Amino acid sequence: MRQQNVSSVSQRSQIGHSQKTGAISKTSLVTLLTGKGQALALGVLLAAMLQVAVAVAGEPLVAVAANMSRAMAEVAQAYNIRTGQRVRLVFGSSGNLTRQILQGAPFEVFASADEAYPVRLAEYRLTIGPVRIYAIGRLALLVPEGSPLEGAARLEEALEMLHTEVALRIAIANPRLAPYGSAAVQALDQNGLWDDLSKRTAFAEDVAQAVHYTMSGAVAAGIVAWSYTRLPQVDARTMAYPIPAEWHSSLTQGIVLLKSASHGARDFYAFVLGPEARAIIERHGYLLPSTD
Repeated sequence: MRQQNVSSVSQRSQIGHSQKTGAISKTSLVTLLTGKGQALALGVLLAAMLQVAVAVAGEPLVAVAANMSRAMAEVAQAYNIRTGQRVRLVFGSSGNLTRQILQGAPFEVFASADEAYPVRLAEYRLTIGPVRIYAIGRLALLVPEGSPLEGAARLEEALEMLHTEVALRIAIANPRLAPYGSAAVQALDQNGLWDDLSKRTAFAEDVAQAVHYTMSGAVAAGIVAWSYTRLPQVDARTMAYPIPAEWHSSLTQGIVLLKSASHGARDFYAFVLGPEARAIIERHGYLLPSTD
């Protein structure tokens, strides 16, 4: 894996996987995202550890959806080259990052995999300014080398094989915490496949882990962010089938400043929305919002 000239942390969820989907009401947001018992204790511990990391490093702490890990690391590297300043990136599912923010983690910028999580934080008055769209994501069916689906000529053929071959499994990100997982469920349901495949789905903590499950051969295929399929180490060992955007809700990704945002955080936020970062994000396979 190519090393980036930025500080980064990868976090994993302490919340169990769920096969149920659906909207999360404002009144249930804190209960759902904070969890109980050990999950809550570990969440508070992580928040405290993050506070120490920020105090020591003196660098803005940026929460980033896992699907953006490669793109945002390159953006942060470009920011460092341009300004001489560094940021610390923490990657995870948007739901888990939101939970950490609600528990007091000292993030200063939140780059989500959707608009909904930043908007909900705004409802709790934890943000500064509007939620801005910085990327529009796409889904892909990722088929690894050696999979029974490897010979499929078209997306529809691969999905039909998944449906009829009852021993085959698929990986997606947890739809309760990851917008790309929710979109994957919508795409399968659109084709009448979810009721069957939900019983044969490996639920990953985030998109990055769904890619790992798929690349390891633990499943016959995964539905992941299209951006991952463009990585050389993934492209060389897989077949990727783009999933039509009309099969799922738009993956418009929002970024927002949080209440504790420093001047450095505000500068990085502005850089993400600027032309140099936009070019990087587009190169990683994302569509860009209009600048109007």
